[in-house]
Amino acid sequence: MTTAAWLVLAFPLAGTVIIGLGHRAWPGRMAGWIGTLAILASFICSIVVFVNLQDRDEHHRQVTSTLFDYADTVGVDAKLTILVDPLSVLMMLVVTGVSTLIHLYSVTYMTGDRGFSRYFAYLNFFVFSMLVLVLAGNFVPLIIGWAFVGAASYLLISFWYRRRTATRAGVKAFVINVVGDIGLMFGAYFVLREFATLDFLGVFEQAPGTAVNTGNLVAGMILILVGAFAKSAQMPFHTWLADAMEGPTPVSSLIHAATMVTAGVYLIARLWPLFEVTPAAANVAAIVGAVTLFVAATIALTQTDIKRVIAYSTMSQIGYMIMGVGAGAYAAGMFHFMTHAFFKALLFMGAGSVIGAMAGIQDMDRMGGFRRAMPFTFATMLVGGLALSGVPPFSGFFSKDEILAWTAQRGGWFWILVVAGYVAAFLTAVYTFRMIFRVFGGEPVPEARELEQGHLHHAEVHVNPTDGEVEDTDVGFPGPEHFVAERAFPMKVAMGTLALLATVAGALQIPEVTHAIDSFLHPTFEGSRYYESLAPSESFTFIGMAVGAAIGLGGIFVAWQLWSRHRGVTAQLITRLKPLYALSHNKWYFDEIIDALFVRPAAWFGRFAQQTFERLVVNGAIVGGASLIVRAGSAAVRAAQSGLLRSYAALLVLGVGGVALYFLLQS
Repeated sequence: MTTAAWLVLAFPLAGTVIIGLGHRAWPGRMAGWIGTLAILASFICSIVVFVNLQDRDEHHRQVTSTLFDYADTVGVDAKLTILVDPLSVLMMLVVTGVSTLIHLYSVTYMTGDRGFSRYFAYLNFFVFSMLVLVLAGNFVPLIIGWAFVGAASYLLISFWYRRRTATRAGVKAFVINVVGDIGLMFGAYFVLREFATLDFLGVFEQAPGTAVNTGNLVAGMILILVGAFAKSAQMPFHTWLADAMEGPTPVSSLIHAATMVTAGVYLIARLWPLFEVTPAAANVAAIVGAVTLFVAATIALTQTDIKRVIAYSTMSQIGYMIMGVGAGAYAAGMFHFMTHAFFKALLFMGAGSVIGAMAGIQDMDRMGGFRRAMPFTFATMLVGGLALSGVPPFSGFFSKDEILAWTAQRGGWFWILVVAGYVAAFLTAVYTFRMIFRVFGGEPVPEARELEQGHLHHAEVHVNPTDGEVEDTDVGFPGPEHFVAERAFPMKVAMGTLALLATVAGALQIPEVTHAIDSFLHPTFEGSRYYESLAPSESFTFIGMAVGAAIGLGGIFVAWQLWSRHRGVTAQLITRLKPLYALSHNKWYFDEIIDALFVRPAAWFGRFAQQTFERLVVNGAIVGGASLIVRAGSAAVRAAQSGLLRSYAALLVLGVGGVALYFLLQS
């Protein structure tokens, strides 16, 4: 089993190396197929691990394997160790399975791009980095995988590096994630200080005997939350997420569905014994998740870039997961992670198909009437939208409702979080079907009519969809070709599979009927004070499900009224609610606030330091002073080398006399 687990890591790494070293040798789309097969092999090994783990006794489903000891001295046990347990196996299955489909989709989507091989090398490295993170058996490989994921995201977000917007977005994502990396590292230090070990199982064994809310441990867990919030785009570290849409659409799918942004959810779930002895930190996670899910839902209501609407949806859905695991609903949070991976990857793929039909345009104001021209894309996006909106019997209905039901069982002020969750669920249905009605409903735009006539639109001039910058199709910019799912079999297979999963995956956890996820994860969360005690009653569960279904359907009805039946009403609403619209459209002014509080002061301080301290102190006093001393000493030595014998004899006599005088005085 552990051999198969190591192979889960080895295949994506091998794919990265093979594609990277032989990128000039691979003909056609060979690099894409190599990358896809590497992730598929990793998925197959994940299934092998899953089967073998299920064969073990429930109390022996936490298995570690160490490749080598990096350092084991002075209380620091830094080892390259993996931990195979139900939580890591669930993450492996979802990450490798969804990533395989995204790779398959990319084989067609990226065809014609001059960076095709480079893209798949990066994509394999991204998956490898995420798997290192989820399989880590202690804080050392966790931090390594955490940093690798940040580096891989930078490479992929700024993949089209000749786009100024893409390079800025990549740097922004990297910088914010580095802030989170620092928080994670300092948090790990506090854990080491408290428990004298970095090993997860060793820490978890000692945690129950620790006093509740000790200062050092609370500080450490808050710092770890900084890392989780930055990676999972939770407030106030969320501003990089929408800009990350500058990468290719399959990259957006990978970042938002199976990797990176879900890392924070996994981290909190993995460290549950520590959060249960620091409930103050766990409450911070639950509150931040609830605030984020509400704010992101309000922002998504007014965005017109189709990818950014889905991006803010991700931010909101991750908020549900963070709130769930922060409140102790661990299985519910991980269940929503799984279902969200299916329907969110599907929505991004559908958006990519629509963008292909629009020859790269992402503005929904330019779209409309694609239902007849793109029936397959419409059907699959409809499935994804229904799952995201929490409409039964689609998977998102069961997973989102379970988070809210279990959080409500905490009682007290947690009800405020639940209410925020239900309000955001209504907004989610509204903005999701706002997107679907605007893209697929109404009169067909010229691109849709052209596709109906059997011709895929190709723009004569390629422009950046963000700022209108005119682009060529050379390396560093998107390629000249565009593809839609209706005409590309690999894209259709990937989207069809995800649509099926988004439809049926909820059956794994139907209240009072099936408990597959709960039962599977039980060995990981055994001993938790919340895992079984929070289970809601049957009546409460069904009332919550009825409310959730009504809210989802109500949101769809409102979207239909505003953007399908009465299209002109929205302009009137914008005029009447102008301050609220401006707040939402400008993303609550978070970018402007962060720019004023951090970016501009940091830039000013950098300029000041360069012009004063560096120029006067470093260059003037330190560098200039040292060089002045050297020059003065060299001048003195050169002056003494006159070439006159009598001068040398005089210096020798003076030196010997000085030494003799010294010894006479000493005696």
